[in-house]
Amino acid sequence: MKIEVLGKGNFTPGQHIEDYANKRLAKVIKLFGEDQINTVRVLCKIYKDHHKVEITITAGGNIIRAEVDGIDMYAAIDLAV
Repeated sequence: MKIEVLGKGNFTPGQHIEDYANKRLAKVIKLFGEDQINTVRVLCKIYKDHHKVEITITAGGNIIRAEVDGIDMYAAIDLAV
């Protein structure tokens, strides 16, 4: 299982954002069990006045999704988790 951290538009997430997302999602992965989760995808977007993070997890035939706007990327990741 690999966590994909992707950017949309002209944004490419740096290593700090990838590390932060991995750290924060570790709790969720532990909750469901690493063997139950197929994929984890984090999509980051930047707009003029806010940032958006979409997290999609496929686990055991189910899809869990969160989409959050925040004042910065780290806050949006926290709220989505």
